[in-house]
Parts: sequence; structure tokens; C-alpha cells
Amino acid sequence: MADTFVTRWSLPVAALLTAGCSCFNPYCGGATGLLSPVTLSEVEPAGPRFAAAQATQGSVRAEGQPANPYAPAFGDALAREVYRASSGSGFRVEVRDVLVGPGRKASRIHLAGPAVVEVRSGAGRFTMDSTPTERKTGATFALPEGQTLDIENPGVVPITLRVQIIVAE
Repeated sequence: MADTFVTRWSLPVAALLTAGCSCFNPYCGGATGLLSPVTLSEVEPAGPRFAAAQATQGSVRAEGQPANPYAPAFGDALAREVYRASSGSGFRVEVRDVLVGPGRKASRIHLAGPAVVEVRSGAGRFTMDSTPTERKTGATFALPEGQTLDIENPGVVPITLRVQIIVAE
């Protein structure tokens, strides 16, 4: 039985291996056959030059720490600014990540303008103007200007939010 299996599948498997990516992958850029060999001179080492390039781009500090780490905010939550851009016509957009750990509560979150909030992971109770709502990963909601938000995380998974705020300049 094993001999039949090996004999039956030997030819199709060999054909697949020798055909390469040109037959099955339209994104291979016209390459044929198996992967082309790579010489050591083509490989860029992840050493001091890589770290220096990353530090000059602002994504990593020289010590290896992120340029915009999470910092305590809103009670037991952590927050960091991801992006900020001015429109040039009287307002700017700020994008922040907010993290509420398991068993923690973020209270009285008040933002500088209206916001769109996306729940990227976790689930919990979100309270706006004394109205609690259960939300989970994938939920998106608006936070009007002037309203506060309370977040309770009773679960074991951190709640991660992406908050996009529109601020008048």
C-alpha cells in the first residue's frame, strides 16, 4: 500500500517542485524554477548600521526603546500617540493607541475633540454619559466632543483601542 502511494504521487509532486512559482504564482515577477540561490554578499546583516538607520528614522531610539512608548493615562490605562497631522485648514488629526489591561478600569477619558474609536482587541464595558454598552473586537463608535468615556475590562485579554481625534487648531 505504501509503495502504491509513493508511486502514485511521485510524478505529480516532482512536477510541482520543478515547475516553480511561474506556473502557480502570478506575483513572482516572471521567475522560473525553484528559489534562486542567494550569495552572502546580498544579505544585509542586522547590525549597528541597521540600528543607526532605524534611530535616524525616529522609529527606534539608540537604546532600542520605541520612540513613542505607552505612558500612564486615564486612570489604569496606558496611551501613546501614533500619528499627528495638520490639515492646514484649521484642524488636525491625532491618532492614539489606548491599552486597558485585564481587570483594569480607565475612567473619565476626555479628549480634545470628537473622535472615532476602534476596538482592536479585547472586550469590555464602555460607558458614555451614564449609558453602559458592551463592545468587543471589531466594534467602532463615535465619541462626541465634550463627552467622557469610562472603560472596564473584566476579561483576561487587554483592550486595545485605536482613537482618531479631530482637533481644532
